[in-house]
Amino acid sequence: MPERVDVFIRKARPSDWKQILPIQQSKSVFPFIGQSLPRSRKRVEERWKTRLKESNVHTLVAESDEGKVVGYIRLKQGEGLGSHAGEISTLAVHPYHQSRGVGRRLLERALEPANELSLRRVWLTVREDNHAAISLYERMGFEVEGREREAVQKGRGFVDLLIMGRLEHK
Repeated sequence: MPERVDVFIRKARPSDWKQILPIQQSKSVFPFIGQSLPRSRKRVEERWKTRLKESNVHTLVAESDEGKVVGYIRLKQGEGLGSHAGEISTLAVHPYHQSRGVGRRLLERALEPANELSLRRVWLTVREDNHAAISLYERMGFEVEGREREAVQKGRGFVDLLIMGRLEHK
């Protein structure tokens, strides 16, 4: 098992896109974040900067001791009658740092704003073949709530998306 790595979790900055690029272009990441092909440099920069300006969104990055961004997570609070719920829309970790506790640290920190915002429910979707992520989410108290059948293409076939949620009862 890979050695745990110590990371500093902080609020994302517009300039982080340069270090997000290799994460999003990694063959072990892009299929799991809803992409069929890696995004271009320009597309990653535009999308990153635009998404950081969205309201009710908390984007955090994991920074290594060397000052490199090795992962990120995005929590989006719902609006109106759904303002009690938040969605983890992305959790991605650089392949070299996967299975080293980075994803768990990001998820733990993303749940802090969820608590501050008094979110009763946090949910996410995950591909049914992403076993490492499912295991992490279950360890963090998420449960499978539903399934989107054949929601994502994989080669010539399809895989389901699992809807997982975690309720906070206060």
